Amino acid sequence: MIGLCSDIHDNIWALERALPLLAPAQVVVFCGDFCAPFTLAQLAEGVSPRPLHVIWGNNDGDRHALTRVAGAFDHVHLHGEFATLELLGKLEKVGAFTERVSVENDNRSADEIVVELEETLRAAFGPSA
Repeated sequence: MIGLCSDIHDNIWALERALPLLAPAQVVVFCGDFCAPFTLAQLAEGVSPRPLHVIWGNNDGDRHALTRVAGAFDHVHLHGEFATLELLGKLEKVGAFTERVSVENDNRSADEIVVELEETLRAAFGPSA
């Protein structure tokens, strides 16, 4: 299972509630918008030792500081705004901007996958998720 997370925007309380949902994942992909470095540290600690792939979004604050925090964790892998990752034996194109990402190995569009993820989060956390 691949865990997908994005748009934390320093909401450490929501992240704390989301971490148990990522527990079954063999690998976690974060698609942008940590804001502050402490949020990356919380996510990295919460999913350790599983691989955490980070894709930059449009609101990641101080990327230099985020890079420094990521360097403290062997399982955190920083990418640019887009990445092609081998995830559970499949090559996947990943990015925080769905209008610019094509999805391979899946019959759904990136928008459909994001909508499905948003619906799952709303079911777990309510309409403000």
